[in-house]
Amino acid sequence: MTEKQSAYLLSYSFEANGLYCVESDTKGFNEYRFYDGTWIEDWPEDILFIVEGEQEEDFMLCYLHYMLISDRVRRALIEKDIQGVQFLPTRVVHRQTKVNLGPYWALNIIPTVERLRWNTIQGKDLFRYAKTSAYISESLKNYLERANISSGADFVRIAQRTLDRDDLSE
Repeated sequence: MTEKQSAYLLSYSFEANGLYCVESDTKGFNEYRFYDGTWIEDWPEDILFIVEGEQEEDFMLCYLHYMLISDRVRRALIEKDIQGVQFLPTRVVHRQTKVNLGPYWALNIIPTVERLRWNTIQGKDLFRYAKTSAYISESLKNYLERANISSGADFVRIAQRTLDRDDLSE
């Protein structure tokens, strides 16, 4: 981001008809590892999420720590050459229909910043703040929206005054 742009919290849309997890078999994987900011080498095969709801979505929250993305999102992130992300395969099955949806991928975001300031987020299109919440740049948000890849997500704009503060002012 060469000129100042906004950053957006990547949040989930909790629409009544969207997919949501009701059961899983995560093979004992510790989902808190998504916040380590490190590559996951020992992802278990065949992690399964059972979902309910009526419409497939591009972004889906499964429990509190699994951010699942559709293959459309994965392809868009690859096409945009977003660095520092890992796509971990999952199975998503609809409880009532028993249909295997997807493919869906658990998104592991490696870049992290400790402060939401211009000097710490410049050049980052997708990152975690303080190793917790996921954020995207304005250019990535616009790219996804132009490609109609945003179902299941809300992009919450970060207040300009937060990003404009000097790192030393706290």
